[in-house]
Amino acid sequence: GRKFTASNGNSIFLPAAGYYYEGGPYAVSDGYYWSGLLPTGNPNSAYSLHFYSCYVYWDDYGRFHGHSVRPVVKPFVAELSITPAQQSVGAAGGSFEVTVTSNTSWSVTANQPWVTLSANSGSDNGSFSVLVAANETTTSDNATVTVTTATGNVTQAVAITRDGVLPVSGAVDGHDYVDLGLPSGTLWATCNVGANSPEEYGDYFAWGETTPKTNYSWSTYKYGTFYNQLTKYCNKRRNGKNGFKDNKTTLDAEDDAATANWGSGWRMPTQTERQELLDNTTATWITQNGVSGRKFTASNGNSIFLPAAGYYYEGGLNRAGSEGYYWSGSLDTGRPGGAYGLVFISGYVGWVDYGRVCGRSVRPVVKR
Repeated sequence: GRKFTASNGNSIFLPAAGYYYEGGPYAVSDGYYWSGLLPTGNPNSAYSLHFYSCYVYWDDYGRFHGHSVRPVVKPFVAELSITPAQQSVGAAGGSFEVTVTSNTSWSVTANQPWVTLSANSGSDNGSFSVLVAANETTTSDNATVTVTTATGNVTQAVAITRDGVLPVSGAVDGHDYVDLGLPSGTLWATCNVGANSPEEYGDYFAWGETTPKTNYSWSTYKYGTFYNQLTKYCNKRRNGKNGFKDNKTTLDAEDDAATANWGSGWRMPTQTERQELLDNTTATWITQNGVSGRKFTASNGNSIFLPAAGYYYEGGLNRAGSEGYYWSGSLDTGRPGGAYGLVFISGYVGWVDYGRVCGRSVRPVVKR
């Protein structure tokens, strides 16, 4: 027969068992071993391994012949994938589903006591819930949920980040603020005007207006019908209606959405104060309680979260969940039809001037 030796040194032996045709054996000095394949050009036959003392090859033979069979088997390979691979949870805690795709049984473990699993094991495709308890400290922490196959020891993990409680340093007129230790002593609010938590988007305001509306456009703007028809906050006659110019470059209290809605202690930040925030904090794109946005963390460990609330133009909300736009109280003196604001996306944070008519978020500030 034939001995087939692999590069790893292992081998198999196939005896030269010949073949049967009608009632008798033939070619007992040769070996004939069926495959499971039909030749496409001749479906009345099938492929078989044929060998004799000086040659070995594949050929097709009539399917009615009696050939030997040498079985094969593939070793079992455990397969495992899970989603999501990462999950951020706010300080209030929460729950989420993990989907498992597998071809075998599996077990689940968590490495932190504040993580509870709805199931400790499963089989094949399935899912389980992960419950994350609230964090009562101001420090964020991490946990890992690991799924492991019963055979093959294949593992996949979900990396969980749990936010710490956003520190609250005090309150003015019933609205909380955080002390970021900024050089000017400016204190930033914990949430937007119109919101009750850091993650809520809140209301949207055109620059210089103090109430939200359904249509944000020049046709509804309080201080002008176009960028060259301004009736307040204009330092260039070419932008004022009939040459109007008042040289006002910072919002009056009566036109400040923060002051009008939260009280006289609060106001919209100036361009200088927004730049101070950028210069003295680290801005990180995160998902907090299921809401995407920027977390600004100061050297004293305190932080604020600004949700990516998007903006309104005319009657539609745009780019909510992927971009954040926050008014300052400072006019763009180069283009008084616009005003300065903070903008951020997942890969960028900085200053931009916007058209005054768009509806954007307001995060108030207060001084000590």
